[in-house]
Amino acid sequence: MRNIILLFLVSLLIGCKSTEVAKPSNLDNTIVYVLPVEVENILKNHFSELENTNNVVLDLQRHNDYFVAFVSSSDVFWKIATNRKVVIDTKFYPLIFDLDFSFATTERSGDVLKRLKSNNKENSILRKQIAQLYRNIFKVKFTKEGEVLYKGFDDNW
Repeated sequence: MRNIILLFLVSLLIGCKSTEVAKPSNLDNTIVYVLPVEVENILKNHFSELENTNNVVLDLQRHNDYFVAFVSSSDVFWKIATNRKVVIDTKFYPLIFDLDFSFATTERSGDVLKRLKSNNKENSILRKQIAQLYRNIFKVKFTKEGEVLYKGFDDNW
């Protein structure tokens, strides 16, 4: 009887294979952006002067014929909320766009869906404000080809 039970268990183990659910890494759902080399080098040098880059967030804005990358560490919300990252010297930093301030919400997706199903849609959507992010922060203005037009802290660039 003992041999029959052992034979049954062995056949059960052979017949069943272990399945492991593939777990995506932290970057599998991330959109990675690579900036022009000169812009990356400027940001790399700027980051090396910072005491702590753990809360750095980059805001990339597109204008007609140039881009501006704003470097901020004042708004940790976006660091957690975005799945867009820009790579600087093999390290990933959160990336946001100016449209995030106009149309993104700070609410959880389930709360947003509840509000959108209600009759009072627009009044209840919470949005982040942009003003505090752009005062006295480092910025790089550059063309699509990577030509740097401005770098620094000047608010009147």
